[in-house]
Amino acid sequence: MSFHVGEIFGDYEIKAIIGAGSMGQVYQAEHRLTLRKEAVKVLAAAFAGPKQIQRFQREIALQAGLNHPNIAAVHNATEVGGRIVLVMEFVEGHTLENLLKAGDVPLERGLDYIRQTLSALSHAHTHGVIHRDVTPANLIITPDGIVKLTDFGVAKSCEDLELTNCGEVVGSLHYMAPEQVQGGSTPDPRSDIYSVGVILYEMVTRRKLFESENVLALMRAQVETTPAPPTHLDPNLSPEWDTLIMKALAKDPAERYSSADEFLDALQRFLGEPSPIAEDLGSVPQQSIFAKPKLILASALAFALLAAAGLAGMSRFRNPPPPPALTIHIAPPPPVIQSEPPEKAISSAATVATKKPTRKTHAERRYPVKQPPPQVVARKSADPQLPAPPRIQPAAAPQDLSPELTPQLAAPPPPAKKGFWGKMNPFRKKKPEAAGDSAQN
Repeated sequence: MSFHVGEIFGDYEIKAIIGAGSMGQVYQAEHRLTLRKEAVKVLAAAFAGPKQIQRFQREIALQAGLNHPNIAAVHNATEVGGRIVLVMEFVEGHTLENLLKAGDVPLERGLDYIRQTLSALSHAHTHGVIHRDVTPANLIITPDGIVKLTDFGVAKSCEDLELTNCGEVVGSLHYMAPEQVQGGSTPDPRSDIYSVGVILYEMVTRRKLFESENVLALMRAQVETTPAPPTHLDPNLSPEWDTLIMKALAKDPAERYSSADEFLDALQRFLGEPSPIAEDLGSVPQQSIFAKPKLILASALAFALLAAAGLAGMSRFRNPPPPPALTIHIAPPPPVIQSEPPEKAISSAATVATKKPTRKTHAERRYPVKQPPPQVVARKSADPQLPAPPRIQPAAAPQDLSPELTPQLAAPPPPAKKGFWGKMNPFRKKKPEAAGDSAQN
């Protein structure tokens, strides 16, 4: 089955013919509703047998399960006229094969293409998919320098051992691993490592690994002949190129890099770059940090620490710590000055008030006696801890003083007046007792 330009099938319209893949033709189509460009691949008539159809269905299933920026994405699959049609991402650009033939691949740019290819293979191998046909023709380079790995027509799952018979050769001979040439049926990721090594060899030396037009001679060279080291073809190259490339081209798979990640790390160390992850959009990240056991352990430890810190913060938020204990110190009350009970004070005042005042003599009224200041007598307190309050005791009432008992305080008799008044005074001849009695009365 084939399409022609302008033909419409389903929601798609054929716009152009792109080329032919390993088992069919590839067209450029456009979705009539979204106007998005798509790549449409159909089986060629020569590959329309039951086995090829089954292999094509496997390609669709394997490629649809991969999601990586360096792998062409599968968008849809349908059946038209009894044929399966694969609708995938349309990649604008040129194949690496055409760029190498034109000599338009500087070594630095070519090494970036190798890094991106190894990143795509690392993702595929992680999902159990072996491409088995990694060639420059299946690597499309976009105008932005992004590599897209395409054509999984001969790809094989690690769990699929039924579609390739012993002795059957699939793939391109110039880039095929020795075990594939021998017809080994067991899929091995190191076969893709060998193919990438051949492409790198061609970029560095500007020559193919083995040059031969004879298919059998080419197959025998892949299995038996040791390729010339890159420095033998270009003496200006560093000997480190030999170590890097020849390990990927080892005949024995056990002597190659064990994975795409290991190959990528070796390339990064050789170039002196600290990290295989690109820093800009023109260079897609080359590997996942979770592909290595050490990085997995470090990432898991960091995640565990962050999780523990988050749980601790949530626990502290939900159950806040109790407030600190508040200690209150109560100062002792100031000392209270005890005074006399009101009953006693009232009785004392009443006693003083009811006491009959003593009549004072003329001398006492004329010459009063000065009273001593009141004495302050301290009174013992009942509470031994508190000081005894001061108590003011009233002074003793002055005693009645008579001129007889206190002659020193009695007023002296008035001087006798002389003259006329002394003779005419009617009281001159009275006795002092009379004066005292009259004072008492």
